[in-house]
Amino acid sequence: MHYKLHADQSVSLNITRVDLFRLILAHLYREPEVLVQELSQSIGVDLSALIPALDLLEKRGFIIIAERGESVENYQVSLQEMENFIIGLDLGGTKLYGALCDLTGNIVHEKVILHNGKSGEDCFDLLVNLIRDLKDVARQEGYATLGIAVDVPGHVEMDTGTVVNAPAVKMKNFPLRDRLVSEFGGLVWVDNDLKQASLGEAWFGLGRDYSNVVLLSIGTGIAASTVIDGKVFRGAHSRQGELGWMIPGPTFLGRKYRGFGALETEASGPGILNRAKKILKETKEEVAINDLTSESVFDAAKKEEAWAERCIDETLDYLAILIGNIMAFYDPGIIILSGGVSQSIEMIIPKISKRIDGCVLTEPNIQTSDLLYKANVLGAIINFIHQCPEFIE
Repeated sequence: MHYKLHADQSVSLNITRVDLFRLILAHLYREPEVLVQELSQSIGVDLSALIPALDLLEKRGFIIIAERGESVENYQVSLQEMENFIIGLDLGGTKLYGALCDLTGNIVHEKVILHNGKSGEDCFDLLVNLIRDLKDVARQEGYATLGIAVDVPGHVEMDTGTVVNAPAVKMKNFPLRDRLVSEFGGLVWVDNDLKQASLGEAWFGLGRDYSNVVLLSIGTGIAASTVIDGKVFRGAHSRQGELGWMIPGPTFLGRKYRGFGALETEASGPGILNRAKKILKETKEEVAINDLTSESVFDAAKKEEAWAERCIDETLDYLAILIGNIMAFYDPGIIILSGGVSQSIEMIIPKISKRIDGCVLTEPNIQTSDLLYKANVLGAIINFIHQCPEFIE
């Protein structure tokens, strides 16, 4: 830019420089190219504060500023592609996905490792080896990496990056961030998998045009993550969204639940499977019970097999209650489905909508994720912007 102010000049508004960076980048993720004057008006920041922030973001390789005429107000601002990269990793119960992506969401290299249920230290060793592989790729291609982000299927202590409890990978009070910093140095962020995925969906996926987004995962368990105005809502105990523990009716009161909550016992993948087996024992249908999966139950329902239709109908009653309550509690612009059960979306959405018709103030907008597991890695970009000031300073 020709019009320069000192990058360390104080922002003339009641807003920190880092928050200003976030506002700028948030706008550019939704509108990749914008004039300086339009950006100023859109985010409500005076040019005297905006221009030095743009200068610094340009120096850091986040944005490109192209001259358009004599006036700085008419210069064009856009995101800088293929400049700075992060390493994102999604640690699941049976597989590890890693990717090298730039700050605009371009994934330039990815790798999936099926780890056959390895856990604890074995999982950590897998992470370290995959990070080394991705760093080698970055070096060979001349990419600058700004940080490492890992998401895990469990409870993470945000301040320390300690995995409090992640049963699927048998990590308990595991100081994952400290261990990775010791191995690689630099910036490392650790988060819950669904929380990070919801940021990916809200910023890069189907939720990018909505200010209130719910990502609902229905698989082995049931959980959701809510993103409001671009930021994930976590709750007082970082337990917001544990909807598998929702109590779907009075018959579920007074019981003890361990591992899985009341709703999960009925409507998750294992819940569907258990109910199907009970129905088959009652009806004495000639079905190989030991070979059943929740997916095969849905397939049988599509073929109009009576036992499977009964099982899925009962499941959808519970899911309809869940969707109705989500609409009442959060009023999201979109509910994005992920997880194994969401793969049968074509038969879920119409039947849920019919069940709650007239029971909700607003008809839900339900769609299935188009990013799938890549949402986790893309959410890492936004996590760094939100949680690590040094990432963009």
